[in-house]
Amino acid sequence: MDDDTKARLILSALTLVGDKIADETDDKYNERLANTVAKVAGLCAPRSPLAVVVDDVLDPEAKRFVGTITKVVKEASSTRGVVYMDCNPSDRHPDGKETARTDRTDNPSGLRVAHLAQSLTGHKVLFTVKLEVMPNGDKVRIIKHVQDMGVAS
Repeated sequence: MDDDTKARLILSALTLVGDKIADETDDKYNERLANTVAKVAGLCAPRSPLAVVVDDVLDPEAKRFVGTITKVVKEASSTRGVVYMDCNPSDRHPDGKETARTDRTDNPSGLRVAHLAQSLTGHKVLFTVKLEVMPNGDKVRIIKHVQDMGVAS
């Protein structure tokens, strides 16, 4: 890791920790700061859960489209959230009714997206999805993120 990146991590930790607490010793303050910089560095590691979210959302091969979430239900067979949406009509979906799935909800990323999608029922959102091949060979769209664009009109 280069010195510039280290400096940014330390500055991030300083911002999070803030000033010394009244009557806090320098040793305790430095301990708090070290714990925070270690936590921030861990969150920035290449395969950390947060780094994976960033990679998924910024993946140039991910598809992005706008739709309105109409319903979210848990798929019993896989624990995935199934998101029902109204989108623009297309050749594959002439009525504009589409579905996509979240990652499995027994992992934090899938649960986060399922909860977020459910909280945005009735909202217009920007979907970020990736195509994944299931064990049976079927390709399905997996929602990696939904960005709120306000209540649908």
